[in-house]
Amino acid sequence: MEAFLKSLVDGLNVASQSAFERWLAIRNRPDTDGAPDPNSDQVDTLIRDLLAAYRCLDEAGRRELSSGLNTYAMKQLLGYAARSAANAVQSKSQDLVRSGLLALAIEGGSEDPRESTIVIAMLYHSSVRLGMEPITTFAEAAGFALPGIKNEILRFPLREPESRDLSAFHLVEKNDPVCGFNYETGD
Repeated sequence: MEAFLKSLVDGLNVASQSAFERWLAIRNRPDTDGAPDPNSDQVDTLIRDLLAAYRCLDEAGRRELSSGLNTYAMKQLLGYAARSAANAVQSKSQDLVRSGLLALAIEGGSEDPRESTIVIAMLYHSSVRLGMEPITTFAEAAGFALPGIKNEILRFPLREPESRDLSAFHLVEKNDPVCGFNYETGD
């Protein structure tokens, strides 16, 4: 792996592990309830840089890049994709849907493919809300994906409507006047 990509991968690995350790340290402290992590912007910046580099790689390079990411970085990519789904609707940005799908292409369903599928559902619904053509958008993203998640990204828009509906994933849309649009677990 060339030096630039290695530094991106190493940087994301370290920042992701550090973010997780900070979260563990403060998660039960009452004085931090709901406070955003001040270093999450650093992780998101590294992810955006990684996405830009990933787009330029051939399949062997994409495989090498993905294999260099640790569990913490993979979880951050999954979280980034979920946040991108909500932020896309809130800011009316089709590019955020594409970025979220690319983050999932890199993450590859590595931890638990069911978690990735839930995020795919969020991104699908965001793409529909934004007037995108999901079949085309998801096919383009699948072209960057490694085998672990490629078919799920490609086939999701082709599912029967009831199996791609948010309720099939126990999700609901939430529009909060303070926090804005989000996907949340529903009953």
